[in-house]
Amino acid sequence: MAQTSKKYRQVLKDIADCLKFSDVSTIKFLCQEKIGAGALDEIPNDEPVELFCLLEERLVISENDLTWLKDVLKKIQRNDLAKKITDEFCQQSSTQSDGSMAGPHAVSPYRVLLKTVADGLTRSNVTKMKYLLNVPAGIGQKIHNGQDLLTHLEGSGQLSENNTTVLKDVLSEIYREDLIKEFNDISINEDGASCYPMQRPYGYTLIINNQTFAGQTREGRILPERVGSQVDLKNLADLWKKVGFKVEKYEDLKADKIYTAVLDVIEEIEKTQNSSCFVCCIMTHGAMGKIYGSDSKFVYIKDIINLFKESKTPALAGKPKLFFIQACRGSERLTGQTLSESASSSQGQCDDFNDSSFRHNADAEEDHFLLGYSTASGCASMRDIQCGSWYMNALVEIFGQFYRSESVADMMMRVNGKVSEAYSLEGYKQCPAPIFTLTKKLYF
Repeated sequence: MAQTSKKYRQVLKDIADCLKFSDVSTIKFLCQEKIGAGALDEIPNDEPVELFCLLEERLVISENDLTWLKDVLKKIQRNDLAKKITDEFCQQSSTQSDGSMAGPHAVSPYRVLLKTVADGLTRSNVTKMKYLLNVPAGIGQKIHNGQDLLTHLEGSGQLSENNTTVLKDVLSEIYREDLIKEFNDISINEDGASCYPMQRPYGYTLIINNQTFAGQTREGRILPERVGSQVDLKNLADLWKKVGFKVEKYEDLKADKIYTAVLDVIEEIEKTQNSSCFVCCIMTHGAMGKIYGSDSKFVYIKDIINLFKESKTPALAGKPKLFFIQACRGSERLTGQTLSESASSSQGQCDDFNDSSFRHNADAEEDHFLLGYSTASGCASMRDIQCGSWYMNALVEIFGQFYRSESVADMMMRVNGKVSEAYSLEGYKQCPAPIFTLTKKLYF
């Protein structure tokens, strides 16, 4: 050990004398981003002084800065030892309001997340994960706990600060959704202030599906049955339950009953006061700025959205509100130059007609909204009579595959791409048109 003051040496010796075998193992795990796993493997877990020497050599700790060590001792619940490191040894860093250390030598949220996940894994979990990950037998014999397994995943390139998908997927396969939740509670790649805080269960999802219609529109049109919409209804309900929402679904609602359904869910949101987010999926015939009830009377989309303004629904103030609307916004049909073979069997139907005399601005007027329109302004929205609508089909597929690892904005880009690549038998295309007033990134 380098020549240092007697007091500094004594502090490290006192801490070393009190560290347990498991404490040293965890400290080694938490400093893998600063010191390679190979060098750490050379240090026995019963030799904490050797670990301190290595930390000094790599400039992680020094006489003037024991910030990292103090922070890591707090993270492993050894506050008794953290108290031995006084402020005179932490002069190069500041302390945050939660008591953790700020600055480049603090323990990163990523390492803390991995420790939390590793600590939560049982021996049985580790055995199943090794099997599902197809860990070679020779390597698997050396993996005895969660820390060993995550170290292997990092070493093999399957896990990193920028890629936690493999870990999330295997945790899902062993039904450890509680550990997947930790990824939502700890910001890894983003400053915590740039992401919406989310807590499972996230809140309510309202799904309205109008398939059959009675009477005529005000212009005398008869709205045809939306064959295939039952597929969308089931798939959406399954998706949002899996993501972490309580689902309320309604079918064939008259125009006034659409308002009633919305007001009922708002009442529940205000009553419980524990929603992190709200999702609404509406599938019906539509025109520019409006949707139709099963009685062929229309409802302005903007009037529904306005019910979720902060002044109307305070429980959702500052929280994300997502609307996905499967309905036409006009009668124009986009065409492409070529016909995709993968989509050539689609029996495309349109979800309504244009009505330019009732154009109405349906955009959100304040922050924290996402309006996911299935098609561009003035255009038709396509539906397959066997597989459901193009838009909702893509939404279910993309969100179901990526909701654990990607932001909502990134997934919406994927949805746009998938829908835009599809063609009907007649060569018609469709391009979704999401509108964002979200101010932060949203992860489920």
